[in-house]
Amino acid sequence: MTIYHAAAAVALCFTLSGCNATNTAGPPAGAMAAGKMESRQALVRTWSGSLASGKSIQLRIPESGTPSYRFDGQNVAVRSASMTGGALVMAVGRGPGTVTVTPSGNGLAYTYRDGGGTARTMLSRS
Repeated sequence: MTIYHAAAAVALCFTLSGCNATNTAGPPAGAMAAGKMESRQALVRTWSGSLASGKSIQLRIPESGTPSYRFDGQNVAVRSASMTGGALVMAVGRGPGTVTVTPSGNGLAYTYRDGGGTARTMLSRS
């Protein structure tokens, strides 16, 4: 592999899967990226649901780019999003909040975590 191709593979890995410089073992970056894209493809659409408290959730996952997230009718910034296994993990809001969604049956299992608590629900296709 030439230096150019190695650099391109690392750049592709960073772009598609959130790899870091120490994550160099395992399958070639192209194979890793293809697996990540397949996992994300299963999540592509708009999802909605609500917590037991009645607060609404809407999550739009596009084919590429950053997902959009609304909580209780308000847009919430998505600071980063990456595929980890079959789950989409997003850093949301200004604090330590994370949203993790994983396929479950015909929906998505939704988990929100911050420094002090966890909230879970199921999201369905909108």
